[in-house]
Amino acid sequence: MIVNITPNLTEQFWNKLFDIYEAKNPGVAVQLELTGTIKAEAKLRQDLATGDPPDIAQHVVPTPETAELFVDLSGQAWAAGTPLFEDYAIGGKHYVVGVGEQIQSLVFYNRKAFAEAGLDAKKIRTIPQFEEAMGKRFSTRPRP
Repeated sequence: MIVNITPNLTEQFWNKLFDIYEAKNPGVAVQLELTGTIKAEAKLRQDLATGDPPDIAQHVVPTPETAELFVDLSGQAWAAGTPLFEDYAIGGKHYVVGVGEQIQSLVFYNRKAFAEAGLDAKKIRTIPQFEEAMGKRFSTRPRP
């Protein structure tokens, strides 16, 4: 399994997770394949080029150009309930299942600017709502 090592998804985290999985699935061994200084997607491309792809690649999102390299999970009932299942659909097919969601980045906003634009930050819960709010803010702003 190719993974990206991050501050919270450390090598130790993955190995502990694999130990739990292996204990529940006798006869199955999961091998962690570290990517070194390159991203998991680049490592996957290298492995594909050498004819030695992994069975699983964590945090590699298929694109329309690479989708054929992945298994279509559209018919798998268990996959449909995973995070981001619909978000990553390509041509009506599903190649990604989320195992969880974590904060990847934060959005900060200016409370005063929101109030001046008549926006209620507590009602903005999604990125599209935030983008819409920014459009309102800048459309009401006097132009120089």
